[in-house]
Amino acid sequence: MSADLDLLQRIDAYLDAAPRTGASTETIGPFTLFVNAGHGWRYYARPTPGAAGHSTDDVRAVRQRQRALAQPEAFEWIGELTPGVGSAVADDGMRVAEHPLMVLADRVGSVPVDGVDAPFTSGAYGRG
Repeated sequence: MSADLDLLQRIDAYLDAAPRTGASTETIGPFTLFVNAGHGWRYYARPTPGAAGHSTDDVRAVRQRQRALAQPEAFEWIGELTPGVGSAVADDGMRVAEHPLMVLADRVGSVPVDGVDAPFTSGAYGRG
């Protein structure tokens, strides 16, 4: 496995885990819909890690559920890991905005924090 692929998969795992701290989940086909029932950040749907076959019909089913829950119709994904999602989202009539994924690889000048031993990463990723 290439270092780039390994890094993308680690970031994807984080992007799947982080919303779970403030939202419930629903599985709709090959997507996970994060639902915050009321207060705070309104989440999105994203490809379920390991799932394949992201079709326009799957996108449509997610969007119908998002509307029923009064959630924003939004998808986020890493294009290199799930290349079919962008076209499925676009084919269902949504605008796809691509954003570069940025990773800070070197912590030169950073201040260590007691108890924290993790790389600092930040990213912007595809949002439909």
